[in-house]
Amino acid sequence: MTVLSADIGTSSLKAALINEDGLPLAQSRIPFILYGTSHASTEWLSAFFKAVEKMRSSCSARSISFAPDAVCISGNGPTVVSEDGTTLLWKTPFQLESSVSTKSLFLPRLAFFKEQFFLSYRISRWMFSGPEFLLWQLTGRAVTILPEERYISAYWTEGDAFAAEQKFDMSKLPPFVAPGTFLGGLHCSCRSCPSDLVDLPVFAGAPDFVAALVGTNTLQEGKLCDRAGSSEGINLCTNKPLTHPKIRTLPSVIPGLWNASVLLPDTGSRFAAYRDLVERTEGHAVTHADIVHQLLTEDENAHTITDSAVLAQGKDFIRDISNQIKDAVQTLTEAAQQSGIEVPHALTVTGGQASNAEWNAYKSSITGLEVHTPLCTDAELIGDAMFALCGIGIFKSIPEAADRLCKRKDA
Repeated sequence: MTVLSADIGTSSLKAALINEDGLPLAQSRIPFILYGTSHASTEWLSAFFKAVEKMRSSCSARSISFAPDAVCISGNGPTVVSEDGTTLLWKTPFQLESSVSTKSLFLPRLAFFKEQFFLSYRISRWMFSGPEFLLWQLTGRAVTILPEERYISAYWTEGDAFAAEQKFDMSKLPPFVAPGTFLGGLHCSCRSCPSDLVDLPVFAGAPDFVAALVGTNTLQEGKLCDRAGSSEGINLCTNKPLTHPKIRTLPSVIPGLWNASVLLPDTGSRFAAYRDLVERTEGHAVTHADIVHQLLTEDENAHTITDSAVLAQGKDFIRDISNQIKDAVQTLTEAAQQSGIEVPHALTVTGGQASNAEWNAYKSSITGLEVHTPLCTDAELIGDAMFALCGIGIFKSIPEAADRLCKRKDA
């Protein structure tokens, strides 16, 4: 039994073919061209099929059968997409005048979308959040994925005064479903849709940070996860909510548990910006691993960044990021101790930065924790596979699936 998992990131779509033992048989990443624009979601569908063909070729070259039994999709946070594909990305800053407060993370964004893209709002039957737009394109079924019942106030409720004050049409919001819900067979009419995917069962994933926590098995008290992409979050699973100015507490996908997180909103994007600066000044391509090595090494003879001002700027920025990570772990640990919650002894890293062994080792040295790396560093894809396999009935629960699928690369 294999699952075709896909996750819609900020700048690329990641996909993998994962079996029921948690082994990624094939993986692919398709960069976006339109990311950061209001047309971002219009290339998600084609990127999904490009990823499929790339993995199919990889499997063929290794004499592995590419025959998924199900599809599951996750994607980035509170992104808002209208039926015509107009996109308000999760990271888009906005201001909205309102005399009414709300606990919802989505309603203010939906109201801002209405204000900025009124025609798209007006002509669209549905307004989607995150990956539900791609799921709707693949199945024709409009849904909103609610990670767990306690998330309802963070999404929307019929009686929310904010919606009434903004005169937002709540009927445009699709009904809630849980992760792992069967949405129907894949019947996309897109020309690039491979015939062997037609009627393949499609299951709801979850918001990407939820899928990553599930995919790293951050589902037990004291488990700590560092999810690092364009942004970064240090997440601690707790048995009670933590209250601290720097900590955001949300329900876990597991009833009775919570996820306490400290957000580092721009660590990945700062790495990317610095890499671009180095490439412009040095005149050649560099990788994330190159940057980390150059900025962490004390051997001046090993430096290949010849511009001393650029090198100094990098040393300052990586010192700042390191301090942010150390402070985040310390904040969560101290809050856990004060609340009588089990203190973490290890840190599981996931996301693009998790592939860099030198950076992982440095995180271990500054936090004093063992750093573990998942077999599939894009843990959202493992989480998606778990949702689908639970939906199919292979596993009775997410914790049962996590015990089977979540494997460490360094174990």
